[in-house]
Amino acid sequence: MDKAINLVENLSVNSLEVKSKIKENQIFVGNTPFMRYVRSCEILLRNKNLKIISIRGRGMNISKAVDLAEAVKNKFCADLNLQMVVSTSTEKFQREDKEVSVSIIELNLKR
Repeated sequence: MDKAINLVENLSVNSLEVKSKIKENQIFVGNTPFMRYVRSCEILLRNKNLKIISIRGRGMNISKAVDLAEAVKNKFCADLNLQMVVSTSTEKFQREDKEVSVSIIELNLKR
């Protein structure tokens, strides 16, 4: 039983560590409905008055991240005159004894 408690404590600490690495101005695009991401961007830009937000997409979510950045810039926050800076990279990791590469795009929207 003690081993199970230790395992649960270790898992909960690790999940907290991962969440703490995410900054307030970062949005990671995944399987959440599109309009929730749009609303998150609007809240960060309008209500919290952040000068820059970062939208990140990996793999199959790259196109959704680009669509989100364009929609926020040109439609939902057009009055803020946002500028977009795009950067790309590749992340490598091990999966089932193979090295796998995943493409990443980061779109920074600045006031």
